[in-house]
Amino acid sequence: MTSNISDNEDGNHDAEDKYIMLSLPNKALCGTGLSVVIILAIIGNLLTSIAYIWDKSFPTIYDLYIFHLAVTDLLIGTISMPFYAVYTISNLTWPFGRTFCKIYKAIDFTLCFQSILIMLILSLDRLLLLAYGPFYVEKETMRKARIKLGISWLISFLMYVPEIFLWDYWTGRSSVEATECEVEFYNNYQYIVITASLECLLPLLVMTSMNTMIYYKIKQRTRATNINVTRHAISVFSYYQETHLSTVDEKPFTIHVPAIYSAQLMGANPDQKSAKQSTKGRDVKAARLLAILVIAFFICWVPYTTTTVITSFCSRCVNKYLYQFFQWLRWAKSSINPFLYAFNSFRYKQKFAEFFSCVTQRGIKVGPVNSRRHRMSDMLF
Repeated sequence: MTSNISDNEDGNHDAEDKYIMLSLPNKALCGTGLSVVIILAIIGNLLTSIAYIWDKSFPTIYDLYIFHLAVTDLLIGTISMPFYAVYTISNLTWPFGRTFCKIYKAIDFTLCFQSILIMLILSLDRLLLLAYGPFYVEKETMRKARIKLGISWLISFLMYVPEIFLWDYWTGRSSVEATECEVEFYNNYQYIVITASLECLLPLLVMTSMNTMIYYKIKQRTRATNINVTRHAISVFSYYQETHLSTVDEKPFTIHVPAIYSAQLMGANPDQKSAKQSTKGRDVKAARLLAILVIAFFICWVPYTTTTVITSFCSRCVNKYLYQFFQWLRWAKSSINPFLYAFNSFRYKQKFAEFFSCVTQRGIKVGPVNSRRHRMSDMLF
């Protein structure tokens, strides 16, 4: 949602509040900063999409969600950000016409809400994976994943698009000037509060709850693994005492445990031990990544949503420069998503490095195609 912060209580517009008058140096500085955000969004999400399409080892369900998130953020970087950058630098004067403004707003609102829904789907996917393990992997098919994504796109479309196109017809008047590009319901505080709750507050609560459950499930699994290892070591040592130390004299002695039993006392054979340590490391990484995701969403979306609700009640209560900063902070989430999701995966890091290496060698070569099957732990990262 985008709120106009320039109208007075009587519905008129005050020229001093309506426009952000940027000097030429400030326009250059602002344009440079916005260009960096746009370039990061385009390059990061484009690389993520290329990695998914070209390397057939990636198409797991988790990677499918990452791909759709990358495509959504890529569209935000190529559509939402550039046009609003022109709008911002032009002192909030829209040069593309009222009809295109409605089309632009419909696309932007749909993409932003879809980005949030995919984050929710990702959190749910990892929660179910940790809770049900192989059973979830077997039951969750690509077809079901695509159906979920299709439903999420439909919800994102219906959330705002009809209102954007039809609000002025329903009310019988337009409250947006020809030089502006705002949604007609920008000052309808009832609708703004409802949509803000559905778009930000509710997803934040759900996402926090699911990721908290994931964190505790990881801790429970780690604790259970440690208990099993301890019990196994005790049972092995007891067996060794019964079979090899049944008779000893009263003199002090040193127990020399054979290598085969030493390995078992450590919990298992070296390969099993390495696998357990690797799983524990992935679990810790998952908990850390999930916390970062929630914090990043909170930082990028809550200030914008809060100020949008405030301006729907009191248009002069939020500084116009601060509001525009929060608007871009929300979009900046699309620029950092590749780092939060893809760059935390060793497989994506490897493919990005291969991509840059191939580009510098006159041509792009696709890496070896691996098996489409992955371990359950690989689906997390």
